[in-house]
Amino acid sequence: MNNKQLGAQGETWALEYFLASGYSLIEKNYRIKAGEIDLIVENQEWVVFVEVKTRRNLRYGRGLESVINAKQTIIRKVAEYFLAYNFPKTNLKRIRFDVVDILVDANYKMVKCEHLQNAF
Repeated sequence: MNNKQLGAQGETWALEYFLASGYSLIEKNYRIKAGEIDLIVENQEWVVFVEVKTRRNLRYGRGLESVINAKQTIIRKVAEYFLAYNFPKTNLKRIRFDVVDILVDANYKMVKCEHLQNAF
């Protein structure tokens, strides 16, 4: 499994987690010129912009540690664009930026999934 496939699988696992938690999917892999957001989900109260990090090992640290200030700035810009052009102003909700950190074993089975709400 290459990195792109692993990332896509991690996003699928994260989406399943959110759906099981009562969220619904607004958009997956929302992309504009400035960057991309892996998942945008919502429930009655929140619109959540989710960055998913899937790792094979911890050699380079945990996935959530890689969501540095520069990446956060990109995600915020993309989220601002999304809200301005795609979300009805009459249905405003609270927004949140979450990170889902997934670790897989040598057989690409998920061994750990950590969801950090309000990550930044």
